[in-house]
Amino acid sequence: MGELIALSYLLNKETKFQLFYNYSSEARFDKVESVAAKFSDLFLFNPSPQLRLSMETRQKCRLKPIENLDPSNPWLLVHMRCPNIS
Repeated sequence: MGELIALSYLLNKETKFQLFYNYSSEARFDKVESVAAKFSDLFLFNPSPQLRLSMETRQKCRLKPIENLDPSNPWLLVHMRCPNIS
């Protein structure tokens, strides 16, 4: 959580946060999809492998790690763009 708070200081003050936990459940995937339907670009902080796979396969989203944020964990912050979530 400390990393997320530190990251928030680098963002525009208009940036909105939505926190989720336990991405392995189907209900959580649905919540992430509903948020993705409202925005063209999302940034996921430390998404689980299950969430990444679900968003790429079920929703055809493109996920790209943000480089140089944490070389030991390239998936710490991920840019997600989804073409047609409704």
